[in-house]
Amino acid sequence: MTQAIQKTLRDSAGMRWTALLLLALAMFCSYIFMDILSPIKDLMQETRGWDSTAFGTMQGTRWACASRWCFQPS
Repeated sequence: MTQAIQKTLRDSAGMRWTALLLLALAMFCSYIFMDILSPIKDLMQETRGWDSTAFGTMQGTRWACASRWCFQPS
């Protein structure tokens, strides 16, 4: 009765898969930003007249919206 049953991440296959999926999603989003979106910065500066601040604001807004959508409490 005095022993508390503690379930760790190791004990739950569902929690392990959830942690793995969240980590994979973070790595995928980082890949998209670094390898796909960053190279178009020069194109946006030349064709749209954006500066580094505008590009950073666009990227930050996208990440803020995505994280709010993913982690919004029900």
